[in-house]
Amino acid sequence: MLVISGLSDDIVEILTLDGDLEITTHGDEIDCFGQDVDMLVGMPLSGVAIRWRYKGTWSVEIERPSAGVDFPWVVKVEANGSCNITVVIECPDDTPVSHDVVKRTA
Repeated sequence: MLVISGLSDDIVEILTLDGDLEITTHGDEIDCFGQDVDMLVGMPLSGVAIRWRYKGTWSVEIERPSAGVDFPWVVKVEANGSCNITVVIECPDDTPVSHDVVKRTA
C-alpha cells in the first residue's frame, strides 16, 4: 500500500505501508511551494497519475494515465480537519513511483 500526503508545510511525502505496517519513506520529501508535483504510480499505460498543488491549501487531481485504461488499484483520498490531504493507493509494495516538479506560471 502506498500513502502519499500533502503536508501543511508545502511538502509531499511518499510512504509505503507493507502488510506489517512497516513504513518506508521513498527518498526525500518533495517541496511544492510555488510549483506542482506530477506523479506516476505504476507504469504509463497501467498506473495512476496524480498532480499535487499547494496554494495555501492542498488540491490533488487523480487520473488514469491513459484514456480507456481502468484504474489498476483502489485509490482513496482522505482529508483531515486541517489542510492535509492523503492519497492511499492499494498497490503492491514494489510499485514504482516517479515524479516531476512543474514550475507554476500563473
